[in-house]
Amino acid sequence: MTRLKLTSRATPFVIGISAATLLFLFFAFDLAHHYIPYSSNRSRDYGKLLPPFLWLAGVSAAAGMRWLRARRAKSWPCAPATIETGSISSTAGRDGLQYILRVGYWYSVNGERYGGSYTARFACESNAEATLNSLKAVPPPARYNPGDPAESILTG
Repeated sequence: MTRLKLTSRATPFVIGISAATLLFLFFAFDLAHHYIPYSSNRSRDYGKLLPPFLWLAGVSAAAGMRWLRARRAKSWPCAPATIETGSISSTAGRDGLQYILRVGYWYSVNGERYGGSYTARFACESNAEATLNSLKAVPPPARYNPGDPAESILTG
């Protein structure tokens, strides 16, 4: 696995997310300090604000990692992929019913067979079915890491 260099193109993104999170934390605490009426019998328990901020930082980090992986994979070589399995399941979410498409695929590099998986969420079951049928009809190529061919993504 390659390490992220400080001179990477992703550095501004990571620094930007970190700065935005720190600014958000600072202003949230500052606004809470200045605009919440002070009461002598009320403690300033900023610990209640910590879980939402940790959640925000975690979501930002996960999104950043997905973005970095997809960006890094643009330079990886392609191999023809074959869709092996495909399924659609439904789950209840905050925004109603969501449909989750899960696809298993395989590809070959230098005579060696490797596999991967692709997952996508849809609000409409017909969109998930259309995507699954499209992937089965004309599978997109798999981009694989030349240093570790077992690492791949299915390109769209």
